[in-house]
Formats: sequence, structure tokens, C-alpha cells
Amino acid sequence: MKTFFFRFSIFLILLLFQQAVQAQVTGTVFRDFNGNGTKESAEPLVAGVEVRAYDTTGTQCGTTQTTTLASAPNYTLSGCTGSVRVEFTIPIGACYADDETDYAALGGSTYGSSVQFLANTSAGTRTANFAIHYPDNYGGVPTFEPKLYNVVQRSGNPIPTPSPPFNDITYTANQVSVVSTDYLANGYTFTPSENWFIISEAQRQISITSLALARQTGTLWGNSYSKQAGRLFVSAFLRRHAGMGPGGPGAIYMINTTTPDLTGSLLFANLDALGFPTHAASGAMNIKDNVTRNLVAQPNYSPSTDADAYEQVAKTSLGDLDISENGKFLFTVNLYDRKIYRIDLQNPAAPVPPTAAQITSYAIPDPCTSITNAGDYRPFALKVHRGKLYTGIVCSGQTTADPNPPDFRNTGMRLFIYAYDLGTTNTPTSPTNIYGQGVTYRDADEIQASGNPPSGFGSARWKPWTSTFTTSDQHPLFTDIEFDNSGNILIGLTDRNGYQTGAGNSNLVGAAPFTKGYANGDLIKLVKDTSCNLTPATGVYYQNDFYQDQARWCVPYTNGADPYCHGEIGLGGIAVHHAGDRDEVVSTALNAVVWASNGTITFNNTNGQQVRANELWYDNCDPNTQACFWKAGGVGDMEVMSLPAPIEIGNRVWLDADNDGIQDAGEAGISGVQVQLIKGGTTISTATTDANGNYYFSSATGTDTASIKYGLTQLEPNMAYTVRFPTTTTVAGTTYNLTTAAAGSNRLIDSNAPANGEVTILATDIPVSGANN
Repeated sequence: MKTFFFRFSIFLILLLFQQAVQAQVTGTVFRDFNGNGTKESAEPLVAGVEVRAYDTTGTQCGTTQTTTLASAPNYTLSGCTGSVRVEFTIPIGACYADDETDYAALGGSTYGSSVQFLANTSAGTRTANFAIHYPDNYGGVPTFEPKLYNVVQRSGNPIPTPSPPFNDITYTANQVSVVSTDYLANGYTFTPSENWFIISEAQRQISITSLALARQTGTLWGNSYSKQAGRLFVSAFLRRHAGMGPGGPGAIYMINTTTPDLTGSLLFANLDALGFPTHAASGAMNIKDNVTRNLVAQPNYSPSTDADAYEQVAKTSLGDLDISENGKFLFTVNLYDRKIYRIDLQNPAAPVPPTAAQITSYAIPDPCTSITNAGDYRPFALKVHRGKLYTGIVCSGQTTADPNPPDFRNTGMRLFIYAYDLGTTNTPTSPTNIYGQGVTYRDADEIQASGNPPSGFGSARWKPWTSTFTTSDQHPLFTDIEFDNSGNILIGLTDRNGYQTGAGNSNLVGAAPFTKGYANGDLIKLVKDTSCNLTPATGVYYQNDFYQDQARWCVPYTNGADPYCHGEIGLGGIAVHHAGDRDEVVSTALNAVVWASNGTITFNNTNGQQVRANELWYDNCDPNTQACFWKAGGVGDMEVMSLPAPIEIGNRVWLDADNDGIQDAGEAGISGVQVQLIKGGTTISTATTDANGNYYFSSATGTDTASIKYGLTQLEPNMAYTVRFPTTTTVAGTTYNLTTAAAGSNRLIDSNAPANGEVTILATDIPVSGANN
């Protein structure tokens, strides 16, 4: 008459607890990025999770919410005696956790689920921990090191006619345009006694692998990695002095990062050819072909004028690029019509080039019209995160009616972040302004100056966009958005003028040499409070900067404190890899290792310190007599390789002592019960419950036991499964039948198995990788 139950909860956890008389239950609820079930140094505590405890009668004996305490534990409740059932509930729509995007983390086989049972013991304090995760932030096992993907821009014409011979790198066509490096690659670290010019290129540029050549892609900015397909998408960008690729200004290219093809066509889509213009058909905003722009096949440090491109930078072609969490849709910003475009890839594992029918556009709000001297709105940045699509906008200070505003108009210039709801169909709706700030924070900041502290005359000041030729001003362009381990927003800004200029190049009427002294962007951290309000973080560096953003070779000379020696060197591309022991952001940067170069610098997100740096290219030219990029911008966005989060199905078979269909405190698990996982009518695995009644099926790597089955590659998202239980089982000589299914109103503590023992898991129950059930 008594029966057993199994339960596979949508939440999994860590270990637990028990106590006897009026004892406390305490524990830690945290984000588990690597799926090992252990809270590590860079895995944050999670606030707002509701914790309830119930005694053997089913009466609630304690409740609380987890807090934002800096150290564990982050919840404690009292008043429960005897055996206890503890339930963790993730709230809906909260700032730190959301039931619509968060799931129980991996490791259920060791740590349980969102429902845990504590035996009646004499311990004064019992512990129940709970690990959650957002699948898109899965960082791999602790030993996994991802790749970093960067786009590199090259001067000249990459697609001349006739096509140049391969291997002659004096041709722009044969220079690398997309590269990968090891995430932990670290170029040379300087000491105060060393000079940058004695350090070899091999010491500065570590583990660089070519993924594409300029002849295949031309000049790029956008960059997004599909973990479902193992493919990198990159998109066209208009940079003065640098030519477009074979797909033109509306092109998106696709790269196989495992086996890169350095000879064939990489073109995936061309928005212009599909009827979505990325520039004007004629006039000032018409992007001419590379030959008409007088871009030559072998620049050989020769200056170019390319006058039309100057005003078109960040106003034509494409901006940022990102991909939906399920890998089915690619998003980009068309800089010409200032709209977001969604491209249906049709098959996440094997993307299909789109027709016009697979492309949809969405308007981007203009937040600048009501602000005095704000100028035109210029969207660029994109980020998909936790069911929303974020876009970054700058009010440029420039208007069509006033293309050459005075530089004091930075008082009206602003940065904005809008968030769209994506829903279940990845359709951007309901854009909401979630953040805005001015750019006057850099009015007194320095790029480089003498004295300690510097004089503060403001050489790093943001100034309005202008049609007037300049090589000495910094014009803000909001290019990237990322999220750190705690969910704070990171903003990547670049200097638009750094992509309109170079060293030794011509001005707009063909006179040379004119040289960009420094391309100076920024990296800003926006700290989130419990109400989701965002506030810029301040730090200990010059002008209260949070990040130590100065050239690496400058750090020893300034004691690492005042980044006025080649300061504000961010170039606007940022990437985050979520790891258990690292909370970092990688940023593209000017002078990352030595001067006259572009590369990447990694910063610690908790204190802003530089951690690693790597150089991507170095221009060894004399700007008085030769033309090159030198200290201008020559890289685009950056992407970090990611992995699909494994999927886990399972939990518990138990003896329902009172036959009410509810898992009560004190009701034991049943060992030795065989449970089958079935897909498409075929049994793909069988597990036998352990001493606690637990069983698990997982696509993660691991060593099988009788109750835990790993490496099940057939476990995929958006698929239906059946979990089959025996309809009877024998315990200590007594035969039991299945208890009542779906009793009560709490699906987390009832029994799922119907009379025939077969539980159906719908495709919608596991919509994405990592949606553990």
C-alpha cells in the first residue's frame, strides 16, 4: 500500500543538513559557472532566493530570503525540529535571479535539487546549499581554457583585380583579418628597467592563429560565436583607409574556427544584396568601391586620402553582432537606417544562408531628441543576455544641420542602454531605457602628461562628432556591452576618430602627413543594486578610474597607480568568460604591450587591475614619412569561445510512507530501482537509484556509476524524452506500487510518475542547453 515516488526537479544543488531541537538551518546559494557544485572565489552569492523549511507534518517551520552578504552563508532560518524538507524557490523577474532564465546548476548527483531533505540529528546547525546557473554563462569545467577571437583591420584594398598571389604579405589581401588566441595568453611583462623597443614580437604576440585573410572578409567589426554550430560570424565595417571585402558593406561572413579555410569564400549573407541597404545609393553616404576610394593593393606605407569615408564611419555599413541564446538568430545593427536586424539561421547546428524572408528589422528609439545639444543618436552595441537584447546608443553632439559643432557641446552628449524583451520567439519588443549618463566625466582626464598628479587640462576629453578633419580629438562611440560574474553591466567605448585616421596619412584634401596621436576609448563598469539601478563604479586610479587602463609598459613607471602614461587605451571591444576562479573582462586596447600597436588587456572585475595583455599587431613606421595605423584603431569586436551547457535529468525515488503523493520530511529514498531514459522509443541509458534514492542522466563528462550516467550525447535541448519507472518495486520483502501522481499544488514535491510509470518530458521543458530538469 505504501509506494515510491521519483522527482526530477528543475533545480539542482549542493549538500545539506539537519538538526534536532530548535536548530538553525543555514547555507549558501550561489552561481556555479563551472558546474562542479563548489562555490569558488569568483562565483557570486545570489540574493532574493526564497528558502522555506517544513517539518514531518508538512507544516512550514521557517522561511527567509537569501541576502547579498559578501561572504557565505547568505541565509539562516530557525524554528525547525526533527527531520526537515527545505525548498529553494527562484523568484520571477528579480535582479539577481529569475525563474524564467535561471536553472539549478549541474552536479545534482552529488548535491541534490531545489528540494532537499535533512535527517533528524543532534547537530546544532545543519547546512543546505543550492547552486543555480544561467546556461549561457556556463564556463566549462575548471580546466577548460577557451579561445579568444579578434578581428584585425588592414589598410589598403583587400580585393584587387587581378587577385594577387598568395603568401606575399605586402598585399593587403594576404594579411590576416580574423585571429584566435588562447584565453590565458600573456605577452611580455615589463619591469622599470626595461624599454619596450628591445622586446621581440614573439614575446609580445602569443599563440596567435589565423582564421581568415583580408581577401576573404575585408574590414570588419562585428563578431559573434555560435556554440551550437562551432562557427564564428563576423561583419563588415567601414574604416577610412581600409577596404571592404567581397561582400561589401552589408556582408556577414561565417568561419569554421576548428578547421579554418584561408582560401575559399566565407560569405554568409549580404544585406545590401537582399534588399536592406547599409548605405545610400548615391551622395555623401554612398560607400564607393575600393578602387574608387583609391585604396591600393600594396599600401607599402603610402598615404591615402579616402575623403568620403571620413564622415561615413559609424554611420554606414554594420555595427555590433550577437547571437540568440538558442543559436537560431543573429542580430546586427544597420548603422545606415539605425535599426536592429534579426537573421533567422534556420538550423542552429548548421546555419543556412538567409533569403530576404529570413530577415526582419526593428526600430531603435531615439533618446537624444529632447536633450539640448545632444545631437543625433547613433546606435551600435548589441548584447543578448537573460532573455533580453540590449543596445548601446551615443548622442553624438553632431547633427545634419550642424555637422561641425563646437567642442563645448559635450554637455549634451550622452550614452544610453535600451533593453528589448525577446520572449520565447527571440522577437525584440518593448524597448526600455534602462540607463543613461553624460560624457563629461572625462573633461579633466589625461591621455599622457607630466607631473604627479597630471595637470588635468583634459586631453582625454570626449568631444562631439564632427565633419571637420582632426587627429587630436576623441569622439565617443558606444560599441559593446557585456555582463560580469555578478551581473553588473560593462560598457565598451571606442574613439570614432581612431577609425577615421592613422599615422602619416592624408587629410581630406590629400595633404600628408597627418597623424592620430592616440585612439582613446573607455571601459565603464555599471554596478547593479537590488532594485536593478545602475551606478558607474569608481576606483583608485587617476580621476577615480575603476580600471587600470594604461599601456602595459607604462605600469612599472607609474607604480601602476596613475594611468596618465598612455591612459584611456580601451578600443571598445570587450568579452567575458565566466569561470569559478576568475571574474575578468578582456578589452581591445591601444598599446596593449608596446606602443604603436593594438591588442587585448584583461582586467580583474573586482579591483580593476591589469591581469594579462597580448599584442595583435604592431606598426613599425615613421609617421613623419610613412603611413600606417600606428596609434589609431585597427581592431574590432572581440568574442570568447563558449560551450553549450550540459543537460541533466533526474533526482529521486522515495517511499511515500503516508501514501499522500507528497515528499514529506523523514520519508526515505529507495535504493536499487532501475530508471530508464528513452528518446524516440529507444532506451539510451539505465540508472539504478543509490542509497538515497537518487538517479541522474547527464550529457556532461564524468565517470559513470550505477546511479549516475554521464556523456549522454543524445541529451539535447528542444527534444522530447520519456523517463520510465517500474510500476512496482520490492523493499525489505514488501512490494510497493507507484504512489498518486501530481498530488497537491507544488510540482516540486509531488510524484511525476503516472500509473504506467512513464513520464513525458516535452521539448519545451528543456528549451536550451543547460535547462536541467
